Amino acid sequence: MILGSDKTTVSVATGNIEYHPLYLMIGNLHASVRRAHCGGVIPIGFLAIPKGDRKYDNDVKFCTFKKQLFHDSIAAILKSTRPAMTTPVVLIYDIASYIADYPEQVILAGVVSGWCCKCDVMSLNLDGPANHRTKATRDVFLEELDDADLWDNYGIDADVEPFTEHFPQADIHEILTSDLLHQVIKGSFKDHLVEWVLMYLELTVGKSQAKVIMDDID
Repeated sequence: MILGSDKTTVSVATGNIEYHPLYLMIGNLHASVRRAHCGGVIPIGFLAIPKGDRKYDNDVKFCTFKKQLFHDSIAAILKSTRPAMTTPVVLIYDIASYIADYPEQVILAGVVSGWCCKCDVMSLNLDGPANHRTKATRDVFLEELDDADLWDNYGIDADVEPFTEHFPQADIHEILTSDLLHQVIKGSFKDHLVEWVLMYLELTVGKSQAKVIMDDID
C-alpha cells in the first residue's frame, strides 16, 4: 500500500474551508495506469482538522492533541488491514511508502520542525555526522532520555506516537518519500537558485532591468 495526504484549503474568503484527504494506491499497478490517473489513486478518508481560538495556536497541549489525532485517525482507517499484515489470506498487506510534503512529514515522523525526518543530523549543522532514524533507535531514545534532551539534541517529539506503531514491520522513517516538489524543485531551485539570480541581477543591472531579464527567462 502507498499512502498520501495533503491538507487543502478550498476557500479563504468564504469560511476558510479546509479538507485533509488520505489517499491510497497499491504498489503493483502498471506505470501506464498510474500515470493515467484512471482510479490508480483513491481517497479512503478525510482526516479531522481540529479548530480552536487563536489564543490556543501555540498551546503545547493543543498542538500535541492535533498531531496525535492525525496519527490515531490514520491507524483507525487502516485498522482492517492489520490482521493481513501478520496472517496471510490471499496476500500480505504492508505499508510501502507515504507521500506528503515536509510540514506533514514532521507530524508523521514525530520530529521537531527543521529536523530531517530520515536521519538525526543536527538541524544547525547539516554537514555533520548523522545516523538513519529507525523505529528501534527511537524506542531506545524514548526509554533512556528525557523529553527535553530528545527535543533539543535529537529532534524527537516524545509526545507523539506515529500511527505505524499500530502495524507490524512498519517504520515511519523508512516509508516516508522525498518531497521532490517542495524540497527539490521549489526549495532548492525556486527559493534558492532563482532568488539568488534575481538578487544578483538587481545588484548588477538594477531592479527594472532585472525584471525584464527575468521575464525573458520565464
